[in-house]
Amino acid sequence: MILSVAIAVAACSCGKDKVPESAESAMAQGRADAKALCAAGYTADRDLHAALLAVKSREWEIRQLGDSIAASAYIDAFKEQLTLTDKTLASKIF
Repeated sequence: MILSVAIAVAACSCGKDKVPESAESAMAQGRADAKALCAAGYTADRDLHAALLAVKSREWEIRQLGDSIAASAYIDAFKEQLTLTDKTLASKIF
């Protein structure tokens, strides 16, 4: 289980040293993270929760660096892409 959580964090942008430089790049990263979450196909709730915590951590990191516009763009794009990619998973999360 720990390995699958590590894969989730690696699949998301949360492990990157650099934050998005603009709202556009934050949106692109949010979409990519949503696609990675859907592709992971988690069956255990704890693995899904760990991946979602990584996404929220990324949003928080961007906000802490003073870019609330990019942080909002990131999380909004994540939610939109998740809904487009897997409506069942999105309804479970939201």
